[in-house]
Amino acid sequence: MNSEADNDALLHFMEEVRALWGRAIFSVKCFLQDEGLALFLYEKFVHNKETPIEAVSEAVLLQALEEYFAIPPTEASSGIEDRPESSQDGPTEIGVPDDMQKCGWMDEATHKECPELVPAGRQSMLSHLNKAHNVRGPEKTEIKCMWGVLQSGYKIPCGEKFQRRTAPRHMTKHLGFRWQCEQCEKSFARSDLLRSHERDKHEVQDIG
Repeated sequence: MNSEADNDALLHFMEEVRALWGRAIFSVKCFLQDEGLALFLYEKFVHNKETPIEAVSEAVLLQALEEYFAIPPTEASSGIEDRPESSQDGPTEIGVPDDMQKCGWMDEATHKECPELVPAGRQSMLSHLNKAHNVRGPEKTEIKCMWGVLQSGYKIPCGEKFQRRTAPRHMTKHLGFRWQCEQCEKSFARSDLLRSHERDKHEVQDIG
């Protein structure tokens, strides 16, 4: 956005989006603090398309938000394998409840790991990384992975770079999930945890 006309158009667009608060589509705080989100939505729906934001359906807007924040609506849309191989830096922390997982993202300056416990599941971790560690943005935004991995007995940041749209696939190898519930897509590190979840939550009976 280099021209004055483009800047004026973006400001007008932001005013139109603010009018959507009554439709409960956006968080005021989120939108006002995230200039990138405003620009992303503007480029996606309005710029060079002459589309008034009020003409965009709620479903399409919600899909755009999921795209921006790197939280895939379904595993099929993200293209991730159902049962990836487990990893040495997966969720095996002692003292972590079975229904929780520890975030392994490291501070870039201090290399200290995030202390947060997150509900078990890949999508929950992606949501945490998005909100707490800025793993978000347009699809082609480059992300440097700061997840701690073991090397010679010490944990260091992964350091691999990937595009935001491939964050789910990249993070899967760190999370080490192998077993996924076919009913709700929640992931588990062990098959017995999956079976217990299926019995308790979905009343699935063991076979044999």
